[in-house]
Amino acid sequence: MIWTVLNVVLAILLAGVVSIVLLSGLATGLVCLHLGRRDGPRTLLVCTVLGPMLTMALWVWAGRALDLEVAGYTAAFFASSLALLEPCLGWKEIPSEVERDTMLAAWLPGFGLRVFDDLDADKDGIVTRPDLTKAMTATLSDSEARFYLYLLRENLDDIGHSLDSAARKRLRKQEKRKWFANSEDLQCGIDRNDLATYAARVHDRHKNWL
Repeated sequence: MIWTVLNVVLAILLAGVVSIVLLSGLATGLVCLHLGRRDGPRTLLVCTVLGPMLTMALWVWAGRALDLEVAGYTAAFFASSLALLEPCLGWKEIPSEVERDTMLAAWLPGFGLRVFDDLDADKDGIVTRPDLTKAMTATLSDSEARFYLYLLRENLDDIGHSLDSAARKRLRKQEKRKWFANSEDLQCGIDRNDLATYAARVHDRHKNWL
């Protein structure tokens, strides 16, 4: 019985240590990716090199300090590998993301402003996801307009702004569906200012990659 309890305790401790090792590498990689996405390719390059190196050094030092060198080297290998993975993926993902956002910023504001009055059927100055869905249904024969409406709907959270509780309550009454107020469909909306400033916001977000 005692040995069984000890084995369970050791297994839990081992699982905890492994989790800490993996999470340390993953967290380092995510921080490096965030800094690189925000500050540009030079920062991403520095993080790609330094992040894994620092993670490896930390676990090697920990292994030696605890007189567990083999375990320290093993932890260093796995943690540094994870720390390297995220920045490496960033080199592929970020340029594509920047290109995509830049194209959307060039296309969508003009189209959105041009058809805003048609989308804003209740004339409250806000276009929501249900408004865009209804407009897509009404433009089945116009594939180009439907495509732009689809892009607006799919990127509504990025283009628009979060709606306050009063706006969601009002929109819920308009939709006449009580459950709708708590759904994602009424969390965000687009107004004219969102469309007018979208290109500038995208440029500011990605300026270090342009």
